[in-house]
Amino acid sequence: MTPSGKVRILVNKSNKRFYLQAIDPSGKVLASGMTGGEIKDNLEGAKKIGKTLAESLVAQKTKSATFVKGKNQYHGKVKVAVEGLREGGLQI
Repeated sequence: MTPSGKVRILVNKSNKRFYLQAIDPSGKVLASGMTGGEIKDNLEGAKKIGKTLAESLVAQKTKSATFVKGKNQYHGKVKVAVEGLREGGLQI
């Protein structure tokens, strides 16, 4: 749980996929997304996942979240995913 009690957005990267998960303070997964299938594992795919996840959270009446990048540096797909979250209407 984050100190503020907000929804957390977790990011995970592998060699083939890029994942985003939204988790509420109680530990329940509210929404998730990953590359694969129609969504390519590139910058555009990461942005699309971020925007889709944000739109899903906004539909669930979540307006802000805390982004947890973990061991990942804030550049490339991680940065573009956050831009997608912001474009989708979520306050990070």
